[in-house]
Amino acid sequence: MKKIAMVFLIALAPAMALADQAASTKCRGKLNADGKLIYDKSLPLAKPDANLRDVVTEQTRALAEAGSIQLPARENAEAAGACLKLLRT
Repeated sequence: MKKIAMVFLIALAPAMALADQAASTKCRGKLNADGKLIYDKSLPLAKPDANLRDVVTEQTRALAEAGSIQLPARENAEAAGACLKLLRT
């Protein structure tokens, strides 16, 4: 019985990862233009061992300094971070 449960969990793991990606992508679709830009710039750096808050903060700051997003950007950064966090659930 334990083997069957283990095989089931192993088989289900990739589908769970895809569901997280799908939820994150769906969440991204609800962001405004600045939020989407923050999400898109942060996504490649959102590795499993990365601190999402630091990644989003750094990317938001860079985008703001470049004049690519409007200030204040905190609300958009928090929304983008929430979408990225779905990748880890």
